[in-house]
Amino acid sequence: MKFYTKLLGILSLLTALLALTILSFSLFNESITKINFSLGLLGIYFTIHFAILNRFGFKETDISAKNIRGLLFTSSILFIILSIGVLIPLVQEHNQKSKIEILSKLKDYGKDENISTGTIGTLKTKFENDKLYYQVTLDIPKKQLDSIADFSIQLLDIDGFIISDFNLLTSDNIITSDNGNTLQATINDNLKFSVLNYQKIAKWELLGKRK
Repeated sequence: MKFYTKLLGILSLLTALLALTILSFSLFNESITKINFSLGLLGIYFTIHFAILNRFGFKETDISAKNIRGLLFTSSILFIILSIGVLIPLVQEHNQKSKIEILSKLKDYGKDENISTGTIGTLKTKFENDKLYYQVTLDIPKKQLDSIADFSIQLLDIDGFIISDFNLLTSDNIITSDNGNTLQATINDNLKFSVLNYQKIAKWELLGKRK
């Protein structure tokens, strides 16, 4: 038991020193702050455990062995509750980060043709920082150019209901190139979007507006 109490005392000191050492880094990093908080709880547990085993400085006749066991059991239960309270937010944060990483990957929705203008478009998207980033490539027949006023796209859920729609040619980020019989226009832009709506996107439709 003497070895165990000495070990607890050393662990208490080392944990406190480690928590203090990384405290300076935790001021600017939320994840490190949570780790430091966990270490702090661990240090508190070791310290209380150590104090109980040493009867808080009382003589053996002042506090019974039965009470010691009760205090040890209570402190262990409190530590478990505190640990769960810390671990749950950490697990939730990890799951959220994993979800964000998946959403930030480029997603290709393939081609769609606007029959009225003979234009074929492709759509790629990704989601970052509460924004929908989209890249649309349009192959527009040159003979149709003078009659086209604008293009728009509709983002649809799996049942075909409209989640969002927006115009394309009003964007300031359009690059065009000559491809023989067609003019290729590539639009790279972004707009505010909710993550819930982004996760519902299953397909899209290219619409053309004539003059």
